[in-house]
Amino acid sequence: MAERKHTCGKPYRTPAQKANIRNLIILTCIVIGVCAAYLLIHAYPEKPKLFRYVLSLRIPTLVVMLIAAFAIGSASIVFQSIINNRIVTPCLLGMNSMYTLVHTAVVFAAGSGSMVATNANLSFAIDLIVMAAAATFVYAYMFQKTGNNVLYVLLIGTVLSSFFGSIQSAMIRVMDPNEYDALLTTLVADFNKAFWKAPRPTRRRLRPSSARKRRWMRCLPVFSPALTR
Repeated sequence: MAERKHTCGKPYRTPAQKANIRNLIILTCIVIGVCAAYLLIHAYPEKPKLFRYVLSLRIPTLVVMLIAAFAIGSASIVFQSIINNRIVTPCLLGMNSMYTLVHTAVVFAAGSGSMVATNANLSFAIDLIVMAAAATFVYAYMFQKTGNNVLYVLLIGTVLSSFFGSIQSAMIRVMDPNEYDALLTTLVADFNKAFWKAPRPTRRRLRPSSARKRRWMRCLPVFSPALTR
């Protein structure tokens, strides 16, 4: 008996596919509800100016958190799809430890006051290039030597994670404490630093009117003795 592919003009879905769609809809509703709660709770909507100010702080933070969540989830799905294993994540293969090691090595070699460390875009580009080259070499060699054996790759990745962490700890111990503080602020994610770039005010807005200027000039002799003391 042939399998039915359409039912009443609609594509036939297996129970597993229906369950996945239902779970996806539920998770989407939960995410939308959490985002709305983050934006609106204690946002003082009855005060328009304060409400706009609160949203100007919370919306960039929410956008950055969504981008980070999407990037982490996409990386995990790519790893799991390529290796065909649901337990494989970049952290399990030692990618997190490799990134911290590469970033620590760059700051350790160039210094926390160099342009490589102070310029966020340049630091990100260097970390990306060095990490991509190192990861391609290390993991391509691992897959080649193990014959694409996922179990061996996971075991070696766990060992490499501890190895990279030990090297980073050794660098931190001989590093200057001030440089370590600067390094720590770049290694730990801080979503509160996300903000929109405010447009620069024009000169016309900054110039006071002539009447306001005269009022200020009248007040200067009154406050000048207090300022000179």
